[in-house]
Amino acid sequence: MRLTQVVDNLVSNAVKFSEPDTTVQLRLRRSSEGWLLAVADQGVGIPTDELAHLFGAFERASVRPTAGERSIGLGLAITKRVVEAHGGRISVTSVVGQGSVFTVELPAVGG
Repeated sequence: MRLTQVVDNLVSNAVKFSEPDTTVQLRLRRSSEGWLLAVADQGVGIPTDELAHLFGAFERASVRPTAGERSIGLGLAITKRVVEAHGGRISVTSVVGQGSVFTVELPAVGG
């Protein structure tokens, strides 16, 4: 149930920060240690100097949602906690004006 919350939050954010008629991709693949989930968008992107603080509670990037949606800055902090509670890691790469990729790495359970 909590992993569904992770996917929902990442996809919702990707849509929220993307212009209409752009693509949001979900990619899931097996890795040597578990699973990799990537959520990629063609959105506004996040400035490099803001990436380190992105997963903190009440932190928000300076970029604004494309349709003016509001945020209190808890979604990514909660997402990170859930991922880490499952033994995983979350990371982000982003280029302003080109989009972002959030990657979740989760360990395999039961081989």
